[in-house]
Amino acid sequence: MMSRFERLLVLFHLVGLLLYVPCFFATAPHMEFGFGPWTLLMTAHFLMMFLGLVVFVVIVRDLYLRDYFTANQKLTWALLFCLLTPSIWVYFFRHAWKPRNRVPA
Repeated sequence: MMSRFERLLVLFHLVGLLLYVPCFFATAPHMEFGFGPWTLLMTAHFLMMFLGLVVFVVIVRDLYLRDYFTANQKLTWALLFCLLTPSIWVYFFRHAWKPRNRVPA
């Protein structure tokens, strides 16, 4: 099972994305460049990108530490993480709450 901190980090990123993405698309087209709201929006954007990279590393680490996946399953999940970002959330809600050292299926 992922640690409590790791799960909170992933959930914080998900909630942040759910709040940030609509805000970005609603306000960005109407802003002018320069110091002020645009700077705050870009700061939030880069923070969410950094947090997304940290979440990606945490999820891949969790996948690597799981014993009950075969090598092909691990490779499939890793490719899905790289190609389809929402697969991170599917993996998180499906596997992150279960212990890592179960008996293989």
